[in-house]
Amino acid sequence: MRYALVNGEMSEAEKGLSGDCRGCGMSMLPRCGNVRIRHWAHKGKLVCDPWLKDKTQWHVQWQDNFPKTWQEFRFVAESGEMHIADVKTIKDWVIEFQHSPIAPGERQARNNFYKKLVWVVDGARRKRDKSKFFESLSKVVDVSNPQSPVRRVYRVSWNTW
Repeated sequence: MRYALVNGEMSEAEKGLSGDCRGCGMSMLPRCGNVRIRHWAHKGKLVCDPWLKDKTQWHVQWQDNFPKTWQEFRFVAESGEMHIADVKTIKDWVIEFQHSPIAPGERQARNNFYKKLVWVVDGARRKRDKSKFFESLSKVVDVSNPQSPVRRVYRVSWNTW
């Protein structure tokens, strides 16, 4: 995770700090090496959200387009299932940034869990991604509300990627 609570405040990982997970409240350790970006990790093997993955600089740069308080937002379902969204807007939209491949089952589970969800996908990660992305645009479906001509909303099928 990018942020943990240090003395009750959202804080990025720094050597010598200790914090608590904003998701489950458990102790977190700062990881500040030279290989991966700075992040917080649970002590031991605990992972409170199975959807959490290592973040890349691409991911962090996207999150930085939003206020810090919107980032890594904790959602708990009535069933007790808990996940941490990349971003939650003031209009309750969740934005997930996806740089690496994700299994169709996990993608569908996220779609079901976050009712108002927008995906931002890195369409240029591999050499062939750009051409596949533009190919998928030929299959775009306009799902805009006819009473709202100012906003256009389009759906692109994931199956074309």
